[in-house]
Amino acid sequence: MESFCTDKDLIAQRKRVRFYSFLFAGLCAVALAFFVTLCLITRTGNAAATLRAAIVGMILLGFACITVWVCLLSPARLKLTHLEGLASQAPEAREGRFFLTAESFQIPRSVRVRRARLEAEGESLPLNLDEAWVSRVPENGSLVRVLTVRKFITGMEVIAPPGAPVPEERTAPAPGRAVARILFRLIPLFILWGMMVPIFAGFVFTRITDTDPAHKITVYADAELRDAAKLAARLEESVSGPVRMVKVHPFTYALFGSDALKQADLYIVPASHAEEYRDWFTSPPEEVAALASDRVPGGIPVFDPATGLNAAGAYILYTAPSGNPEPYYLFFGAGSPHLADHAAADAAKALLAVTD
Repeated sequence: MESFCTDKDLIAQRKRVRFYSFLFAGLCAVALAFFVTLCLITRTGNAAATLRAAIVGMILLGFACITVWVCLLSPARLKLTHLEGLASQAPEAREGRFFLTAESFQIPRSVRVRRARLEAEGESLPLNLDEAWVSRVPENGSLVRVLTVRKFITGMEVIAPPGAPVPEERTAPAPGRAVARILFRLIPLFILWGMMVPIFAGFVFTRITDTDPAHKITVYADAELRDAAKLAARLEESVSGPVRMVKVHPFTYALFGSDALKQADLYIVPASHAEEYRDWFTSPPEEVAALASDRVPGGIPVFDPATGLNAAGAYILYTAPSGNPEPYYLFFGAGSPHLADHAAADAAKALLAVTD
């Protein structure tokens, strides 16, 4: 009598579950370590690159975790529970002619089985056989002695082969069907994970690359920016004290809400718009007051086509709305919290010093 559910099988299945559990936990740990590392190395200048790396890496690692769970760990755990359930009960011996059908179905929260039947004395007893054990049963019509637990075949012994050829009933499932079942489970999870990662990563990176106004300098430019993150990273080198971050945005960044725009620390605007935003500006601090222009009170020149002045020209495209070249000026915000601590002035001086 060959038993399909022995102590050796249980031990092997437990080892398999442990291995898959370690593999799954290891992949999750790698994904977490990868994400945390990117968060720790993220700075203003590299935030865009690390965010892209985080999204791509977390999606791929997530796909790996999902695949291990769906294809390996979850089925192995269900199989172990199934085997332990069978091993916990005494089997019942039966004899008859064995027939395996082509019908296959998934038992909820358990293994996938094939339908079988045992015919004896004019009666037909329906049985189930774990699909993993199909290769271990004899040809249809064989006289067998089987061990059963709750209609599950757990062992079999061939008493006699079939007396005559029996029509085949055990057509093997098409190979593509098993693959399709796996993809049917994986694809929705992949799609859901692929949608969640950008949202979650974007939220986290927004938190770590931004802070409250008391700890950052915000610069708004009424102009097109070429690489705002790189310019902000250069300005961050000049700030100290409570300020640890600089943000540089175009005016269009606050298109749907002007509150943040009105509370900026520094503004860069063309001469033709200076009067329009006058209520947002204040006089420059003493340490940079001498740099202010007499022509535009309170404004410090940053671009002048007549003289060739072009501060931070590699990052700011000084093209006026009219399309004609005109001077641009740097103004200090009246609502800035960094006038007294000199952080706004330090950032302004750093911006004026950027000539490449």
